[in-house]
Amino acid sequence: MTRILPFTNILLLLLISSTFTLPTVVATLPATLTIKRLGSVDLGILAETTPIVWNDELWLMECIQGKKYYGNLNGESYIRFTNPFTGKRTPHFAIGYGLGNAVVENETMFVFATKTPYGISTNNTEVSVFWSKDIMSASSWNTNVAIHANDEGVIPDGCAGRKKSLWNTCVQKGIVNGKATFIMAYEYNCGNPGWQTHFAIGKAPPSLSSSSSSSSSDGEETSLAFYDWDPIPYENEHDFTNISHANPTIRWNQLDGYWYLLSTRGADRVLVEDIYRTKNPLDFSSWKPPTGWSITNPLAAPLIAPSAEDQNVSPANWHPDTKAIVEGNKTAVKKAKNINTSDMDLCTAMINGQISTVLYWAWGDQMLGPTAMVLSVGIVEGKSMEEFLSSVFVATSTTDVDKKQEKNIINDDIVLKLNNNNGQNEELYTLMHDNYYYHRECIHIHDDTFKIENLQNGDEHVTVNDKKSLYKKCPYPRIHRSSINDNKINNNIVIDNKQQQQNVESYYSDWVAYAKATTSNTNLFTFFNSTWKVPPPPTSKGPFGLSSVYLFNGLEDGAGHAGNASLILQPVLSYGKSGCILNPIDWGKWNIVSYLVSGSGRAHCGKRIEVEEGDEIVGTMINKGNNNWEVDAIRVKTNEKSSYISQLPVDKTIDAAYITLEGMIIYGCNAFPNGSTTFFNNQLKTTSSITSNTINGMEEETNWVKIIKHNECKQNVLINNQEGNVTIVYKQ
Repeated sequence: MTRILPFTNILLLLLISSTFTLPTVVATLPATLTIKRLGSVDLGILAETTPIVWNDELWLMECIQGKKYYGNLNGESYIRFTNPFTGKRTPHFAIGYGLGNAVVENETMFVFATKTPYGISTNNTEVSVFWSKDIMSASSWNTNVAIHANDEGVIPDGCAGRKKSLWNTCVQKGIVNGKATFIMAYEYNCGNPGWQTHFAIGKAPPSLSSSSSSSSSDGEETSLAFYDWDPIPYENEHDFTNISHANPTIRWNQLDGYWYLLSTRGADRVLVEDIYRTKNPLDFSSWKPPTGWSITNPLAAPLIAPSAEDQNVSPANWHPDTKAIVEGNKTAVKKAKNINTSDMDLCTAMINGQISTVLYWAWGDQMLGPTAMVLSVGIVEGKSMEEFLSSVFVATSTTDVDKKQEKNIINDDIVLKLNNNNGQNEELYTLMHDNYYYHRECIHIHDDTFKIENLQNGDEHVTVNDKKSLYKKCPYPRIHRSSINDNKINNNIVIDNKQQQQNVESYYSDWVAYAKATTSNTNLFTFFNSTWKVPPPPTSKGPFGLSSVYLFNGLEDGAGHAGNASLILQPVLSYGKSGCILNPIDWGKWNIVSYLVSGSGRAHCGKRIEVEEGDEIVGTMINKGNNNWEVDAIRVKTNEKSSYISQLPVDKTIDAAYITLEGMIIYGCNAFPNGSTTFFNNQLKTTSSITSNTINGMEEETNWVKIIKHNECKQNVLINNQEGNVTIVYKQ
């Protein structure tokens, strides 16, 4: 039975509310960047939400107001998390709190929320932090006070004679003055011109106090809970405070090095969501809006403005827990007054198998009626949150500097744009580890072990969890990187002298240094196994945060000649973005994934497994008979593995083996780890079992040949034939 009865009084008010003609809003974003507004997902007063990825699933933190939200008309305010696709909800926590936000750090969920002892009012004087490693357990939440309104510097003295109060907050991690830290954006009100945003810098305590009443066994992983918050000086704020900055959402963008602020302002009976950015959040005067923005006209260039599109019911797969309420009142919602877009928050998530930006905001009239704060959702398909935020400014910029930045972002996104025969409709390609670009429609990411059966005509049968699907041969050609950036190599040591001098304007994506072994087409490789340890992370990810490094052992056909191979089997250890790891959340980590790219023109990615510095990794490829290959990337400590089985066509000859350092978007030496990595326990067998390392008592040593394509950091490959080890040297 649908639950519409509790909403009877709200429905009556909706029916009698006046209609409102929306002002004409000129879109400021190009069509490719437009937010796809999906419609309303919940009614009642529901504004402060945070979409966030937790354990690889999208969740929504929701602040449920007491005596105002239709499902909590007689209770106190509280906070919960809801899965927007299953409707599953966590137990309530933070009773008596609201106006919150959420952030994940060190596998811990942190929620910052404002104490609302008498509802949302001027009595809101305290912000607390709640944290848990298990959001489904009500008893797992810990709490500690973060800031008070009367703390020195939090709110300006005097404040137009008003009581010092705190409202919405947002806490995020980023870089300030070259150091990683957290910033808290918080909202206060000192009169004209309205709600304002201020900032406090988080300072980690030198050590956790064991005597704290809020101490936890989680140790340093919960240190964010005990941060001190130091408000920045109220200097250079005059221009910033000439207009309102309500409901702040702050984000750090590692792609371009900017902090972004989303906030609400209103004029002429319309409230819009604005966007600003700066590289120095300590200076109020440095926050800049996009081109076309106007201090007098909020509709000139907002991030988003009121639209009747929000008054539609969202698609069926979004928020099944509240679908009946919205659907049951859709006629009244259509007639509701809509002059507001506010309280926006956003994150990166995988939607329908595609990386996207997910955004939530409130629409309505900002009053206290049932449509004061109706929750709406939107997405930006094919772009991460960082890419979306940056593109808002790049797309509207006209300066040479910004045009150059736009070009670099396109290149640094590992995207090759190709026009069709008509010079229209650009197709997007991604560079994979075999040095070929693959069309994104032909790259498949699997969350479990999968099996590939390669058919003779280029089609594939793909089986995951006992479900078999037919993948036709990719309709888009794969394109070798050498056709984009011509680097010639041979079987000897190769130095690319063009890379001797590196600067921020030049970068490369290439196999950097590797060892290669080949065999004859009558004595093919049947087994390859290596062990290596996860190195320390690189100290830099490049000017746009997109530099990546990969370490792998792998097998190909093609006899070891560059560009000849039609496939590669490889267990890969990677740091940064790759064709198989598209979520920016995972770029700042070491991960292992088993890769397969084949003659079908498609690329397949196994399960992603996060690993840590010092972990042992084992990469194994074994022909189980009749060219039926199993490929495993294994984390030894936990025995987790990313695995697949591929039935290769009988005419495919696996005759080349590699131990490789690969880099993408390499601007300089800091994009590599420090030191070196040794591949040991190397076993490389052929059909006659005579090509192998001596460590297992086989008859011959592997005849490795080292190849160095880039030596700007004095990269090297050291081959120890006696022990059978291969060492990759990153820099010296």
